Amino acid sequence: MIKKNLANALVLFSFLFLSNANANINPFKLLWGKTASTEIIFAPFGYHFFDPLNQQYISRGEPGMVNDAQYLLSLHWKSLTIGTFTNSYHDQVEFLGLYRRIIYLKRFDLSYLIGAMTGYGKNAQNNGGPSFTHVIVAHDPGLVIALDASIPLTKKIAFHMVLPVDFRSVDFGVGYTFC
Repeated sequence: MIKKNLANALVLFSFLFLSNANANINPFKLLWGKTASTEIIFAPFGYHFFDPLNQQYISRGEPGMVNDAQYLLSLHWKSLTIGTFTNSYHDQVEFLGLYRRIIYLKRFDLSYLIGAMTGYGKNAQNNGGPSFTHVIVAHDPGLVIALDASIPLTKKIAFHMVLPVDFRSVDFGVGYTFC
């Protein structure tokens, strides 16, 4: 699992450099990115690409469904973000971190979030298995890392897809830019 996550990160890193027209750009400057617009994002819908948690729920005699209605709500101001969501285990999670835009095209933006979160609780901590996800959520407070791909629909409204770096799930929603 760790090798797969590392491979995914390398593919993304390569994409960032290959998609840039200026080959002489400093990679650290590219990864630092630019300040994002002041925006509020509401992403009520989620999807889990695979569902290893179902077996844990079923083995405890509980319903075998993980939460796909994550109701992510976040506010980005300058380079800071603060937000909340309901995680896969139905725990309410709060996060605070750095939010930077690394690709800004006319019809597509890619930003990242890195910060701290709290609220994952025992359900996530007992996830088990030596996976990248377990390392992140096994501590409370813990680390949050995510990518946010957005497609502008109007000057003020954009469609957002928020993808944690473990690539196990994605949240869909809209963002409203204030300025």
